[in-house]
Amino acid sequence: MEEPWGFVFISRLFDGLRSFCVDFMQDWKANDMRLAVFKILLSWLLLSLIAIHIAWKVYGTTVNDMYYRQGE
Repeated sequence: MEEPWGFVFISRLFDGLRSFCVDFMQDWKANDMRLAVFKILLSWLLLSLIAIHIAWKVYGTTVNDMYYRQGE
């Protein structure tokens, strides 16, 4: 009996994800230059997203009001 197509797709997806995680953890433990650059870029991305979130919390209503006032 043939396996359903969805099961094969999910199985391959999980196998790919698992192999990616294994390679990532090996690189993480190696602590080479690529990892240092990755850590810097990841921290920059997270810091930027947090700053955008805080700015939206502070100025979001003002920006929203300015957008809707243009139509008046």
